[in-house]
Amino acid sequence: MSGDSRRRIGVLLIVVVIGIALAGVLYHCGGNCDRGGGGDPLDYSLDDLGLNSAQREKIGALVETHQQGLAAAREKIAVERIALSRMLAGSDWNRAALKEQCEKISDLQCRQQMALIDHLGEVSKVLDDAQREKLFAVIECELCRTCRGECGGECLCGKCGED
Repeated sequence: MSGDSRRRIGVLLIVVVIGIALAGVLYHCGGNCDRGGGGDPLDYSLDDLGLNSAQREKIGALVETHQQGLAAAREKIAVERIALSRMLAGSDWNRAALKEQCEKISDLQCRQQMALIDHLGEVSKVLDDAQREKLFAVIECELCRTCRGECGGECLCGKCGED
């Protein structure tokens, strides 16, 4: 495997991990799991960021558009995962075809994660400096919580503690 291929795979893995954590922030609880999570992805913004009504309206429109795109992306990924599952269930394990199918899924996941990153960029343009700082502090803490599960429970960012 060439150095360029390794870098591409490394970048893809980083994007996927960040995307998974960011999706958890937006969907589950926005870094404040005391609320039970799973509700409106704007809960953290409205409650924790102190948005005014104009900001709420703009971000609400951005979230609605993003959610529509996510639904389509999730469907495409699901279709390709089912295809992979069927390939694995078959008697002919063509490694090259399996790898190609995995790469197709990875590409779709990367596009989905980049759409999330682009969405966060658009949301951050609506926020003032203090709100933006608070939002990305929540995201960093959520990333740390996600990684702690894979790193023996140790806080890696130094900001969220051992909660």
